[in-house]
Amino acid sequence: MTSFLGALGAVGEAQWDPPTPLSARRVLPRFPVDALPAWVGDQVAAVAEFTQTPPDLAGSVALAALSTAAGGRARVQIRPGWVEPVNLFTVVAMPPGSRKSAVFAAMTAPLLAAEQALAEHAAPLIVEAELARRTAQRDAERHANGAANASSPEVRTEALGMAADAALAAERMTVPTPRPTTSPTRSSPTTARLTAPTSPRTRSSTTSTACCTPRTTGRGSQPT
Repeated sequence: MTSFLGALGAVGEAQWDPPTPLSARRVLPRFPVDALPAWVGDQVAAVAEFTQTPPDLAGSVALAALSTAAGGRARVQIRPGWVEPVNLFTVVAMPPGSRKSAVFAAMTAPLLAAEQALAEHAAPLIVEAELARRTAQRDAERHANGAANASSPEVRTEALGMAADAALAAERMTVPTPRPTTSPTRSSPTTARLTAPTSPRTRSSTTSTACCTPRTTGRGSQPT
């Protein structure tokens, strides 16, 4: 018992580093606008100047928009057997009234315009593919009914073969589906690449005054 109490006393006398205060304000490094491609950096700088906001805000949203556009289309091989998608998860935290909505709207406008153009282009293709698949399904049903009412085994076999061919053709038809990006005012669990304030309550509860620089995710890491 005495040795146990002595050990506790030794632990209590150990020198510990002072705890890091959670409320301390730290000066973040300047957002590297120059590291962006020229056309992206120019837009980030122009939006930041026009809205009188830190370039971190427009820069973070620009990176998220680029990640959304490239999502599912590019992967990086860190080493053989380890491949990761080039996804970015970004969070922008600023007080209410910091013009976040204006910056989000300006930086995501090209992305949403491209999405609208792609949806309009795909609309007739979707309708055509749906009609072709319905036609093939009806042909399969018609031939199957003909096989059921066939007057001879030969006619029944031929009708079954035609029904099978039509059914397989219907199964192989692919109806294109536009892949939506995330709205600048809503988050999406499927894309999850472009993070924006979802409601006035969410914006008013944010008290940080700095923009968070996005980090890439890899094995064993968590998105910020």
